[in-house]
Amino acid sequence: MRKRVLYAVLLAASCAGSATPEPVVFDVLPGDYVSIETRPGGIQMSDVLSDPHVVFATNGGIFERPEEPTGLLISGGTEHRSTNVEDGRGNFFLKPNGVLFRTDDGKWTITEAREFESQRPSLVQKVTDATQSGPMLLRRRSIHPSLRESSENRLLRNAACVDAKGGLHLIMSRGDVTLHELAKVSLDQSCTDSLYLDGVISSAFFAGKTFPSENQNRKYASMVVVRRR
Repeated sequence: MRKRVLYAVLLAASCAGSATPEPVVFDVLPGDYVSIETRPGGIQMSDVLSDPHVVFATNGGIFERPEEPTGLLISGGTEHRSTNVEDGRGNFFLKPNGVLFRTDDGKWTITEAREFESQRPSLVQKVTDATQSGPMLLRRRSIHPSLRESSENRLLRNAACVDAKGGLHLIMSRGDVTLHELAKVSLDQSCTDSLYLDGVISSAFFAGKTFPSENQNRKYASMVVVRRR
């Protein structure tokens, strides 16, 4: 696997009168290993934090139940749920939605779910990890047309984005933010493509603590885990 730099971006609480919260950036060093993990019946922080090499972890894409992701889930080369390109209600189905995936050369990519599905014949032997969610916050540096800067829909949220050099960034809010603000934070990291992961149930482990603490025992369909040896 090629050595890459992963940036985990932890979004600080919004300042009074500020439309976009100030981001706090956590640099993960070259050589760190990033994976998307799951367990039968769902995965929680304690499942991954038993490994002392874990330096960052956050939940993956939207799910119906901990044992049932709404869309694609691949972990360690095993596909647990196929790509979901159906129509529906809620953030997941706000098209375009997308897929965050890793290939066996260590490269992380975010692309539209329909585009990923059309490429499956050439990717099927290469993808080691993937999680699907929605909407895509950025596509080729353009903010999703349905996201409004004036939105008052503020929640705890997390996301992932990939920059022009292939660097992966993970975003976790420490306060309530809009999807548009998450998109702007992705742009601040020079990202070209960004994917919303989930909302108020989200959590992240960083700097030796899980935030928010009330979500530390919650089960998810998947988690994005960063290890440093």
